[in-house]
Amino acid sequence: MDTNSDSSYTTTKPADLCIIDDALKDAKCNEVTRGFFRTVTEANRVRKIEAIIKGFNQIMTASRGEVLCMVTTATKPDQKVLDQIKTILGGFVRKDQKVVMDVKVNPGLIGGMVVEVGDRYCDMSVATKIRRLSESLNAAV
Repeated sequence: MDTNSDSSYTTTKPADLCIIDDALKDAKCNEVTRGFFRTVTEANRVRKIEAIIKGFNQIMTASRGEVLCMVTTATKPDQKVLDQIKTILGGFVRKDQKVVMDVKVNPGLIGGMVVEVGDRYCDMSVATKIRRLSESLNAAV
């Protein structure tokens, strides 16, 4: 039996499937969604559902020509700043692709921002600049 290196593989009880199916019916999920969860449950991969859904979302995003751009700022930017960032990020993707921004706030950055576009990463935060300057000064002493 192939367990996909999941050492905790056990057989799913029919009662488990009924509980999950009833919960999904109560949540008014369609048959495709219920079938998906039944399949995942039968394969005993419920603990991996978050990774499965994340992978599916990545595939769907790519198929729509969207490029996810993660933008982390020290404070919440207003809409004008977000529009400017989106315009600039549009220069890093192909013309047939659409920038989709996921904006997060991390006060630990102090100022500036961190941007991730695909496999590109740019840390323009004040915290990183301070850390690098401090490391540089400590190395010189």
